[in-house]
Amino acid sequence: MVRNIALVLSLGAVLGGCALKDLPSGEALGGESNISIPSVWKSAVSSKELRSQGWIDSFGDPQLRRLVDEALKNNPDIHIAAAKVEQASSYVTIASSSLVPSLDAGGAKNIKANGDGGSSTLAGWGVFVSWEVDLWGRARYESRASESTLYSAQADELYAQYSIAALVAKGWFAAIEAHRQKYLLQSAIAQAKEIAKLTKSRVVIGAGSEYDYLQAQNVVTTLEENLQKVTFVQSNALRSIEVLVGNYPDLSIMPSSSYKPLNPIPSAGLPSGLLERRPDIIAAKYRLLSAFDMAQEAQAARLPRISLDAAINDFSSDLFVLQGDGVGKSITGGITAPLFHGGALAAQADMRSSQQKEASARYIKTALAAFYEVENTLAHNQSLLLREEKLEAKVAQLKKILQIEQTRYKIGSQDMRNVA
Repeated sequence: MVRNIALVLSLGAVLGGCALKDLPSGEALGGESNISIPSVWKSAVSSKELRSQGWIDSFGDPQLRRLVDEALKNNPDIHIAAAKVEQASSYVTIASSSLVPSLDAGGAKNIKANGDGGSSTLAGWGVFVSWEVDLWGRARYESRASESTLYSAQADELYAQYSIAALVAKGWFAAIEAHRQKYLLQSAIAQAKEIAKLTKSRVVIGAGSEYDYLQAQNVVTTLEENLQKVTFVQSNALRSIEVLVGNYPDLSIMPSSSYKPLNPIPSAGLPSGLLERRPDIIAAKYRLLSAFDMAQEAQAARLPRISLDAAINDFSSDLFVLQGDGVGKSITGGITAPLFHGGALAAQADMRSSQQKEASARYIKTALAAFYEVENTLAHNQSLLLREEKLEAKVAQLKKILQIEQTRYKIGSQDMRNVA
């Protein structure tokens, strides 16, 4: 009996060994897209490969490192992404279970009272093996799709970690920038008030006008208004960090007073490399591969199914005389072909095909968004470098103007207003 079961299962394995369609790769992933990826970034100065690095540590800021670690530990979005990975992992196990035979056991005992005060008993037990032969690859497509879903969830989790870390760093630098702007504005307000005081004195002695004094006061008011705006920006940045690290936004975090020295900006790598290393693109790719397999699974579900069943059982009764006393063994096989389901199977196949088209479009959309972000960031960096040169020249010019005004004040040709 055991030999017969093994023979049938081996035959089923041969029948179920039809090769699956290869997953799309390379240009086939883009479907009907007309995207032409350049060999180098249009806005980059260098196109050397980007090397892996601890980019948070490269800022040399221990407090930022601590905040990022807290966010990666406590942020709800991180927990959500991790839970989705666990769910996808369980689904892999569920989907793969149909590739192997299922084994069940059962037993029952029925005691029935007779009219004369006696009773009769019917008891039995059985062990049952069932397996659907995956002749057309339906179960294997579903299993492979579940693996792609797991990989996409893992990439989503990694992307969530990168995104949260970047948001913490962005908020942190915004808070530092606002803190420094507050210091400069407070200094400017103090000087503006001093100028207003000098202007008031000039009005008293008749050397100035009320108009000059009002203008000086307006400068003080404008600077104080800017200080309020910057204070709000700083508070908003700090609250965003507190929420990201999983804390109540009560402004308990104190910003640093200065930036740490920064390392040189790393190379952007190659455009084609972005498709293989950016987690959101990788996640979109695996969702497309999962959709491809589910479309194939829906097509296979329209074809006949072959099932094999085996059982070992035994029944006994003290009321009936059962034929074939002792343990019974059986092997059965069957084929089921879908004939009419109200168009459900065809609609299912059409839906899966449409989902594949959607996943392909989303993959292209994600890649285009990533290319835009990199090109835009590289162009913005070049713009900042040019602006830095102009600002350095402007600072040098202002220093010379200050020296001239200080000299004019010393020789008495100008008052303190222009020097301040």
